[in-house]
Amino acid sequence: MLFEKKSKNISNVICNLGIFGFMFLFGGMYTYVYFYGTALLETCIMVFIGSTLLVIQYYFLRDLNFKERIPEILIIIITNILSLFIIKENIALVAVVIGIATAACILINRKKIEKFYV
Repeated sequence: MLFEKKSKNISNVICNLGIFGFMFLFGGMYTYVYFYGTALLETCIMVFIGSTLLVIQYYFLRDLNFKERIPEILIIIITNILSLFIIKENIALVAVVIGIATAACILINRKKIEKFYV
């Protein structure tokens, strides 16, 4: 095996995969909202990279129950819906909502990894 299951290095790698995955995923959402859907290729590339990083991370965390993954999935879905509804209000508000959602997902993710690998 490439990594020890309970080593500090693998927990750092998994945390970084989650951080970059959520940043690309929410960055793709923000790009789509900011350009009013005209920058579809860039959005698809960013969301694909983010999703790929999160799939790799969840491969390492495959022993977790589905209940422990639900909060992040709900945050992503709710943020996407809110971003689409408040786009006409203010793009800065969309950026704040996406920033808060990214921070929340990263903190939840780190807590799961520390519980699982430490």
